[in-house]
Amino acid sequence: MYIPGSVVAFGTEARHVTNRLSIVPRLFEHSIASRNTFGLEDKKRMNTYPKDYVQHHIPVMAVVGLKESIPDPDVPKDGTSHSDAAEDRVPNRRRSSSTSNQLRLRATIAHNLRAVLNSKDTTTLWEAARHSQAPAGSHTNGIPNFRVTFVDNDFTLPPKKPTTYQHPSMHPHSALSPLSNQSPLHPDGIMTTQWYEKHLNVYPSVVVGFYDLWDWSMEAGNPQRPKREVGPLAGQALADPVERERDAAMAHGINEKRKYFHERGVKYAAVIILNPRHIDDPAIEDRLGALRKLSGLDSKNSLFVLPVSTQTDANEFINKSLYESAQVYYSNHVKRVRKKLARLPSPSVAIRQVTPQTADGPQPLSVPGWLVRYEYKLGVFQEFRQDIQGSLKSYDAAYNMLLNMLQPSTGDGSLKPKSKRWKEACILADCMNIKICRFFLFQDNAPMALAQLNKHLHAFQLFSNEWHMGERSFEYWSWLSKQYRVFAEQIDIATRHGFKLPVPLPVQTSAGSPPMSSSPFLGSGGYANQAEGGSNPGELLQHAGFYFHLAAMCSAERRRRYMEMEKWKESETKTDDLTYRSAMAALPEEEQVDHSALTIELLTKGYEQFKKHRNTRMTLYLAAEIAGTYYEAGKFEMALKFFERIGKTYRKENWHTVLTSILRWSLRCAKELGMTTSVVGYLVELLCDDLPMSQEKRSELQNDLQSTLTHGPLTDDDNQEPLIVRMDDINSFLSCHVQFEKPSGFVNQPMHFQISLNTNKSSPPQPIAFRSLRINFNNERWNQVYLHDEDDNDDKDYSFYDCTNSEYDSTEKRWSTNAGLQFRHGQNKVFEGTVTLDHSENLKMETVMLELNSSGRQVFLCFDIANRTQDTRSAGRRKWHNTDSPKPTFLKGRGEISATDISQQPSKLTITNKHYAPALVDEHYPFFITLTNEESTPVDAVIRVEIKATETQDLGDKLKLAPTDDDASATSILDIDVGQIEGNGSKEQTLYIIGRTTPLTRLLNISVRYKPSSSNQEPYFEKHETVKIHYNKAFEVKFHSHEQHTEYKDAAVFPPGLEEKERLLVIAAVRCTSPWNLQVVSMEMEQDQQPSHGYIQVQALPKARGEDVKEWKKDQVFNSNHLFELTTRDRTAPKAAADFGALVITWRRVSNVHEEMPLCQTSIPFPPFSFSSTEIRVHRDHPSELYIGEPFVLSYTITNPTSQFAELQAQIEVSDAFVFSGYKQTKFRVLPYSSQTFKYHCHPILAGHVRLPRLKVDISNNGEVPATADAIVYVKPRRQQ
Repeated sequence: MYIPGSVVAFGTEARHVTNRLSIVPRLFEHSIASRNTFGLEDKKRMNTYPKDYVQHHIPVMAVVGLKESIPDPDVPKDGTSHSDAAEDRVPNRRRSSSTSNQLRLRATIAHNLRAVLNSKDTTTLWEAARHSQAPAGSHTNGIPNFRVTFVDNDFTLPPKKPTTYQHPSMHPHSALSPLSNQSPLHPDGIMTTQWYEKHLNVYPSVVVGFYDLWDWSMEAGNPQRPKREVGPLAGQALADPVERERDAAMAHGINEKRKYFHERGVKYAAVIILNPRHIDDPAIEDRLGALRKLSGLDSKNSLFVLPVSTQTDANEFINKSLYESAQVYYSNHVKRVRKKLARLPSPSVAIRQVTPQTADGPQPLSVPGWLVRYEYKLGVFQEFRQDIQGSLKSYDAAYNMLLNMLQPSTGDGSLKPKSKRWKEACILADCMNIKICRFFLFQDNAPMALAQLNKHLHAFQLFSNEWHMGERSFEYWSWLSKQYRVFAEQIDIATRHGFKLPVPLPVQTSAGSPPMSSSPFLGSGGYANQAEGGSNPGELLQHAGFYFHLAAMCSAERRRRYMEMEKWKESETKTDDLTYRSAMAALPEEEQVDHSALTIELLTKGYEQFKKHRNTRMTLYLAAEIAGTYYEAGKFEMALKFFERIGKTYRKENWHTVLTSILRWSLRCAKELGMTTSVVGYLVELLCDDLPMSQEKRSELQNDLQSTLTHGPLTDDDNQEPLIVRMDDINSFLSCHVQFEKPSGFVNQPMHFQISLNTNKSSPPQPIAFRSLRINFNNERWNQVYLHDEDDNDDKDYSFYDCTNSEYDSTEKRWSTNAGLQFRHGQNKVFEGTVTLDHSENLKMETVMLELNSSGRQVFLCFDIANRTQDTRSAGRRKWHNTDSPKPTFLKGRGEISATDISQQPSKLTITNKHYAPALVDEHYPFFITLTNEESTPVDAVIRVEIKATETQDLGDKLKLAPTDDDASATSILDIDVGQIEGNGSKEQTLYIIGRTTPLTRLLNISVRYKPSSSNQEPYFEKHETVKIHYNKAFEVKFHSHEQHTEYKDAAVFPPGLEEKERLLVIAAVRCTSPWNLQVVSMEMEQDQQPSHGYIQVQALPKARGEDVKEWKKDQVFNSNHLFELTTRDRTAPKAAADFGALVITWRRVSNVHEEMPLCQTSIPFPPFSFSSTEIRVHRDHPSELYIGEPFVLSYTITNPTSQFAELQAQIEVSDAFVFSGYKQTKFRVLPYSSQTFKYHCHPILAGHVRLPRLKVDISNNGEVPATADAIVYVKPRRQQ
């Protein structure tokens, strides 16, 4: 549709050509809804009837110009459609790149339009109704649906029938009319699918042609477009003559098609496709206006332009133009058919004009048959118009007339059973019934939909008996299953589109309302039989699963009737029964049907529907039906899987009656599959009293079990592992209760337990003997096995067996004894055993297993004790059975105790320790451990001692037994065999701890393991103790160094030598930090043998030896003076620090306990020292004793340790205590590595502590030389002569 002025809007978007073209498919994206599951499923479901008979019809649209043609090599495969104009096709060798791009773009647009228009094969009634005309004449949102067929450019309609004829006998009939000799309905037919083909593919309601507006880019070689003047001043003569010629040719073609289809009553519309060049063309409006005038199309209803300007334009074009025209087209068909229908008698008169029943051979179609045809056609055309109410009325009239014709006794004689017309009539009746039910569901009229179905079923049920196709034939059940299935599918589609199922009410009808016909499969269900306040399910529309289930039941009945026919055929029995003869005729075709697969499919669909509506019980029932169908089909493995799955739910919820049936079916499947394991399990469970059956049947099952165990093969795939039946997972004829007497105990003490086994009141029907009773613990060392005692004939209701005397079998590695293991119904047997553990352990009873007597593979009935769960609040009191009385004794607590905690008895060996803290680093620290045996019998004990620091690092601490200097036997973990400790006696063990390095707290872990001396077993008593020991340092040392002056021997020589010596006085102030008195034997310097620096050598000068032994007390300080001489061979080398060695102190603690202890040595390293600094320095020298009146010489030596000349200035400061002579101020030079000495003769004049004259030395232009500190000396009074 072209709207003047609309193209102007395209100019603002000319740069977005790609985006514009991407919206081309949106033109008809609502004309056919996107593909979904409903359309596909509808097609699949209706495959039992002609598709055109059952699908919903929508208007048909023929599209010209988009039909897929032969692909061009230059066009991509995903868009191979070309323009319908022949001039657009150019040979590849003559095309330019621009032309190829234009063709590719056009092909892409055509491909996208085809994909959108043809995106769906079928449309449901609910989808089509979204766009049907409202009562007020307005349309719903969106674009209505069309059935689109793509036709060639030269598409034409079939020739019209002539309107005039010379003789009435020459009146032309349609090629599909029953009166035409060439018709497939002649002489015995009523309706054919070819009539649908004609109106779906040959006669469209509207035709839409797609045209490309010509542009110079379509020409070969892509010639330049001639420039022309546009606007108000432009003349017509300046228009492009080639464009005008091409547009005129296109308009002529459109006008010819419009006239042709208008004469046939069909709407023709054109769609003009613009390319990107047209969007920027300012003359495009003029071209489109001229094209509209020349073609004669209305711009609002018949001409449309792509790309579309707005979505509203597209809706208006489709709704008002195409869709309304399509409705007019089908309305004309309705009028035409009604004219033909008006020529016929009324139905009340026509019903008496049927063909007699006695007529032989094919008969012409009777008047009622023509009425059926015309009413049916009216319904179809009204359905095309989406006039649902009118179509329903016509279909209902045709259906009722057809039912009257099909009546065997009073109906139309032209419908002979099994004839071609009869088959067509039956199919037509079924299909009209489907559509009538669908229309009622669409109108939310559930009662009428159900009434129509039941009406149809009742009518054909009566007809089938007369046609010899009644309930005894598989044909009837096949037909009935099909009806229920199709009806269920209609409900499924309706509910997916929003249909709400009716809610059942206490009373569905009033007292005066007539009863509703019910399903023949469910019985009459009349109102008279309806209980007050209730409703018959057959009279109430159910969800789809209900009817899928009915269809499956009919399918199963169909299979049974088919099997009867097979047996009758094999028996070769002759009969005059027409029902059997009719069934035999259809038997070859029926043999090709997989009845079981069909039934399973229907049951599965029903299962899904019931699951969807949360009908849990019904889903289980359908699953059981599926399993039964698999069994009948011989697919025992699948059947068994279903039975096992449902059985779990019924077993859990105690539906014993249903479970019994499931177990019997499962037993049959397992036997067919040879699954002995499952067979034994099902037979054991079927012996339970809770599963209802007669005693005779239960006895047969027990005999079957015994026969299977004795004579049957017990191996599956050569599997020799024991066959285990989990009794806790099934209904068991035998119950098992366990109980430990005490929840905890001690090592070497017997722990008693009881196993109570109880049989059902009436099961097993016959006595059953077991080979053994096995009690398995989490430690297999204590497993118990009680073998059956053949001599035991105890048949009492209560029996007690003392199995505490079991003996250990080293070969089998188990404890065993004999006991009576034969059980009858209503019997209780208790077995008491004991275990005596020799170590600590949490002992748990895991399983109790009864071994059945079998010929080969072992078979066990297993009670899983470890995984049992119990609520102690609701459980009864703990019971302990007595030997001679069935009345138990009640223990403390509730429920069962299947585990006991075994621990060591409280230890009667005490550990005490003694030591004198704190310990000192490097000493042999004695530690005393005393073990006291409080038992009355002697014990053998072993001590393990381990030392470690509180932190993770290893400090090198050692333990030893003897206080010797040899540390070869010292270790961090020490094992000590204490030996035997008499009863009520004790033993002391001494060990020595050597703590190294740092004064951290140590942990001493003491572990004592002991056992009675009379026992040969490993130690089983163990006791642990941890002791903290705090460590202190014995000494703290502070070092002070003092440089001693050394004169340069070669000071007058230049250049001086490179060797340099320097003396250093190191004073070590050693403080005693021990809280104990220490006996210090020696304190010596231990010099390193290897020099730490290649140029420096350290030599300790001899010193006077002090006292050998001294006793130090806490906080006493002792000075140790050491004179070192540092020598370097190259004074110019870097002065690195040198190691002097260590100060070694030999000592022991002063104590009565420690007198015999070996001496300890503590090594304290000297700090590294180096030569004095390389700056110029001043040294002072004077006598050590000064007296008043006695002169002395005070010397100052200035040393230059650098490699540079030093220009210095010296000045002596005056002191009041002295009178001196010498240079008071002078300037001088000091050579590198040389010294200069100034001497002053001093005379003391004051006594006491006085200050010496100080020499101040300055470096020229470089500040003052660091001098020695002020020397305070003591001048003594004059000496006495």
